[in-house]
Amino acid sequence: MITVYIDGACRSNPGRGGYAFAVYKDNKLFAQKAKGFALTTNNRMEISAFLYAMFYLHKEKLIQRGDTILFKTDSNYLKDSMTKWIKSWEKINFLDKKNPDLFRRCNVYRYHFNIQWEKVPAHSGVAGNELVDQLATQAADQPAELLFHDFIYELENPKASAKLKNIPLNLAAAKKAAAFTYLEAKESPEANPDPNLDQLQALEQQLNLLLAELAASFKANAVPKKLRKSKGVTQKRLKEINKEILQIFAQEKELVEKE
Repeated sequence: MITVYIDGACRSNPGRGGYAFAVYKDNKLFAQKAKGFALTTNNRMEISAFLYAMFYLHKEKLIQRGDTILFKTDSNYLKDSMTKWIKSWEKINFLDKKNPDLFRRCNVYRYHFNIQWEKVPAHSGVAGNELVDQLATQAADQPAELLFHDFIYELENPKASAKLKNIPLNLAAAKKAAAFTYLEAKESPEANPDPNLDQLQALEQQLNLLLAELAASFKANAVPKKLRKSKGVTQKRLKEINKEILQIFAQEKELVEKE
């Protein structure tokens, strides 16, 4: 059985953040990954650590449908969300719940894998936990030009996002640098391409854009018509966005189901 330690870190909360995961096979460290963000929250990084660990395991063909994966975390929020609350959240389509954009993706995996959870104490000398804690912190503390952007969070929190004006938005350079920084020596960014993973990542980008447009439309439409600087978003466009989002969820589910 594969065991994965995961952790998220955040400066100021909200602030610079990072997530990390470490994969163990036969009780030996197999791989470790991390990624830093310019503005996010600790909980979003905890969730992202799980989500992208699953992406990685799928990409490297380390898991197949029905497999058991043990995740070890020091986050009560993440463990309880995934074991106690997510079923009821799903029934109401995550309405009025925090971080729905991330939990909707996490929820897909719940149907196709036997995901086990174990709470570990933080900062108590557990080797795997100490490793991912260090990696997540290092990822958050990278130079600003290497940090990625949590676009959904930034859009929904304009006041917090205002401090990002002085951060260079060189996303292409950040993506390239991060690939070489966090891939292990035996790997390269082009090695062992996985079309399913590429499609999942492309769908994720499309979904983020749609969710961002949807959030912006809600804010625009909340302003009285007489005071609006723009016409806002039409009902027709809102229906189109909803339809496109549902199509993306269906495509993501289909890709995850493929062995």
